[in-house]
Amino acid sequence: MTIKLQAFKGIKDVCDAKETQPPYLREASNVDIDDEGKKVSRRPGFGAAFVAGNYHSLWPQRPTPSGLMLGVTGTTLRIINPGGSTTIIRSDLAPNLTMDYVEVNGQVYYSNGQVLGFVENQADGIFPTISKLGGSRMPAGQIIEFYEERLYTIQGGRATYSEPWDFGRTALRKNILQFPGQITMWKAVKDGIYCSFGTQTVFLQGAQPSQFIIIPVSDYAAVRGTVVKFDASLVSSNTPLQGDAVMWYSDKGPCVGLQGGLMINHGMTKYNSPANLVSGAGIVRKTTKGFYQSLTILQN
Repeated sequence: MTIKLQAFKGIKDVCDAKETQPPYLREASNVDIDDEGKKVSRRPGFGAAFVAGNYHSLWPQRPTPSGLMLGVTGTTLRIINPGGSTTIIRSDLAPNLTMDYVEVNGQVYYSNGQVLGFVENQADGIFPTISKLGGSRMPAGQIIEFYEERLYTIQGGRATYSEPWDFGRTALRKNILQFPGQITMWKAVKDGIYCSFGTQTVFLQGAQPSQFIIIPVSDYAAVRGTVVKFDASLVSSNTPLQGDAVMWYSDKGPCVGLQGGLMINHGMTKYNSPANLVSGAGIVRKTTKGFYQSLTILQN
């Protein structure tokens, strides 16, 4: 029997193999499906390494390739220059700790759970001195984010926020939000923050921490390190979307979070997610074929 496929909707393996019907595919490896679902093509292979060395925690400033690119190798945080050379920003890092980044008004803030700093004019910046009565130094975090005039750092189940527009200073007696479980995602859109901890994901709606309204989003968690912010206009919708959106990989597959706490799970009814996921990394990119896709690397 010959089956002629005129459209492709990707993988679907949640049902028995004999029950997987066109236009779904049971398996697909190293192929792309175009936006219209009309064409399956082989993905390009690997190119030459852009920079020598064992790097992790890469971060590209948008737009690339003209923007700043940062990465960690060994105990150093470096700028990766367009020609492949590097500039050392700092060289006192603990090895193998993942670095997180956020850009605010042209400055790139970074933290890996032990250090907190920022890059300004392609050099390591210096936070203003804090007087004894002026508060406390902002602590480092495994996750770092900016939202509504404040910098947030996340350590375990604790979220600490800075004073407005003073990102190196906080008041530890009051500028803390505590959650019942390790926070694995903290990413902002226009009107709130997507937060995942323990076995759930919520949306913190409101402009300031004292105004947050907790909106439950799902009863499963985001995988640490997989969240990425992108332009909401790239999401397929009957009504054009605007502003920021975030995408992450969860225990139940890939999810997109929009303004207002609206979450879309793109894979829960289609394919089985790998088990025991620990961490990962994700990007949204424009391919050489001209369409946009998300790419996630997972570790279990």
